[in-house]
Amino acid sequence: MRRFSMRPAITVRGRSFKGLRGWAGKPSHPPLTDIPIAAYVLVAVFDVISVIAGDGHDAARDLWRGGTYVLVGGAAVAVLAAMTGFVDRLRSTDPGTQVRRTANTHAAIMVSATVLVVVEIVLRLSRLDEHASTPAVSWCCRS
Repeated sequence: MRRFSMRPAITVRGRSFKGLRGWAGKPSHPPLTDIPIAAYVLVAVFDVISVIAGDGHDAARDLWRGGTYVLVGGAAVAVLAAMTGFVDRLRSTDPGTQVRRTANTHAAIMVSATVLVVVEIVLRLSRLDEHASTPAVSWCCRS
């Protein structure tokens, strides 16, 4: 019995490429989810710092704009993660099983979150040049 393995964990030798599913045995969906999560956390941090700094600081405006661009990048990768997740769901789960129901719930929650992010992007881009810092709530600042 082997207790330790010295072979590399990430290798593509002998694996076939499966398109959106990634390499055989190494799905593309899990690593793609890290980028949107990090982007959404960074946007929250940028926005809090921007609100605390207030309209009087140039850094507040830069963080507001930077957060918007990070949000756009995170949403773009979230779409890729959704596509690879959908393919994984179709090929990796059987209809009517608990695993498929769990995957469906996960997909519904993530699609809802992505729709909210897209709405926030539209609101941010429509008011990007009008604010010197992050508004407390994007939708309340419409004129």
